[in-house]
Amino acid sequence: MASPRRVVVRKIDPNGQEAARYHGVVVEENAEVVTLTAKWGSPQVDLGYLVLRPGDVFVEYFFRARWYNIFEIYQAVDGRFLGWYCNVTRPPKISSAEVVWYDLALDLFVGPDGRSKELDEEEFEALGLRTKDPEAWRQAMLAWKDLLDLAERQKLPFSGYPSIWNCR
Repeated sequence: MASPRRVVVRKIDPNGQEAARYHGVVVEENAEVVTLTAKWGSPQVDLGYLVLRPGDVFVEYFFRARWYNIFEIYQAVDGRFLGWYCNVTRPPKISSAEVVWYDLALDLFVGPDGRSKELDEEEFEALGLRTKDPEAWRQAMLAWKDLLDLAERQKLPFSGYPSIWNCR
């Protein structure tokens, strides 16, 4: 049996600068999506609607052709599911060694109870994509609409607790 494939994940901010770099382990890969696990390696942060602690586990879905990614978040201590964090992005660049994703600032958090919280809309508008890059703006709006629709209708992945990872 082959050992799990580790990759470097790099998040690129809207200005083209690297905003984060961390390691993940690929758990599933196909023509549509690369799924990996990663641990929160930063200090504790309280976002108001979610507290991230060192060691919390993320199951990250990077869709090859979609303009968003989805992160399932689990508490490290007891494996409790904390919710889904969704980022509107440009499609990622995926190789055997790394996943590079391009953040467009617009985010959605969906809690375990199905309630969603729209995030960073002003930050997204400040990017000026509507005039600077109309096609990117159009794709981002389609992705945003898709995420909101999936969350509202509680369709996959927002239709129950995921099963890929369980830390218990």
